[in-house]
Amino acid sequence: LPRQPQQHPRQPQQRPRQQLQLQQLPQHKCL
Repeated sequence: LPRQPQQHPRQPQQRPRQQLQLQQLPQHKCL
């Protein structure tokens, strides 16, 4: 995991982070 973010630029990192946040929001709402 740590190696991937280092190799990839900031843009790719933001994409996965945004997806994780979107997924977390719905989960919390359901809970």
